[in-house]
Amino acid sequence: VVGHNWSCFLKFKGGKGIATSAGLLMGLTPAGVGIAFAVWLVLFLTTRYVSVASIGAALSLAIAVWWPLALHARHGTWFAGVLTLLALLAVWKHRSNIARLRAGTESRFTFRRKA
Repeated sequence: VVGHNWSCFLKFKGGKGIATSAGLLMGLTPAGVGIAFAVWLVLFLTTRYVSVASIGAALSLAIAVWWPLALHARHGTWFAGVLTLLALLAVWKHRSNIARLRAGTESRFTFRRKA
C-alpha cells in the first residue's frame, strides 16, 4: 500500500491506497471487505462523493475488525491495529478531498455523460 501511495517511479507521488488496500484485504478478511463495500455503496449512492464513500468504507472496516465478533482465531489485535493504521492512512491521503468538501468545491459523481 505504501508503494502505491508513494511510488518511486512517480517521484514519490501516487494514489490514495483504497483499491490497493481492498485487494490486499479481500484475501485476509473477505467479510470485512464485504461490510466496507456495502458502506461504500450506500455512501456513494446517497452523497455521490467517491471520497466520502472511500473514507467511510475505510473507517467502517477498521471498526468492523475491532468488533468482538469480527476478531477470529486467525487474526488477532495486531491485525486490527494494522487495519486501523491503513484506515487512518486513507483518511490522511484524502485530506485535500476533505478540504474541498468543507469548502463546498468537491466534485460529485454524475451518472450522465457530458456532451
